[in-house]
Amino acid sequence: MYKRQLDLWARVLEAVHSSRLVLKYHRTYFVTSLRNRILGEFETAGISEDRILFPEPCDTKYEHLLSYGEIDIALDPFPFNGATTTIQALSMGVPVIALIGNTHVSRCSAMMLRHVGLIKLAAATPDEYVACARDLAGDLARLRALRQTLRERLTTSPMYDAPVYAESVEKAYRDMWGRWCTQAKPT
Repeated sequence: MYKRQLDLWARVLEAVHSSRLVLKYHRTYFVTSLRNRILGEFETAGISEDRILFPEPCDTKYEHLLSYGEIDIALDPFPFNGATTTIQALSMGVPVIALIGNTHVSRCSAMMLRHVGLIKLAAATPDEYVACARDLAGDLARLRALRQTLRERLTTSPMYDAPVYAESVEKAYRDMWGRWCTQAKPT
């Protein structure tokens, strides 16, 4: 994990006083040295270790998806955004707060949030990221409404419209091929 990411998540925990952060990725966080380093970074930022949770890994995909029932808001990692995890969170009714970066891998979650009508959950700056998480956590009615509608938003979004997606990929290939054919020296 990047220190910058941990620092920003610590700021979110500071802004949302009753919050806890769940860190989960297979058995990664059961490496003692990594866990201790992460807890040390949070302690340095003034966040007590009892607010950082490392749940047992799930044995099945079903258990993994059920575990989203324990999560109110997902904080997207950066500079490499979630992709599968972002889709999983949204499909399980968990809103995702993302930080928009400069590269494809740091803009994936923002694209997904845009497609489900939640681009305001994609922050352009670290300060916006903290404010977005704080504001959503503080608005329980909005959070409840999002949780109830996210799956439908996702499944009715352009991301789930296979024919439209296929047409856009085909058009991109045709455009790339056309540009390649007209270049004197392909790049």
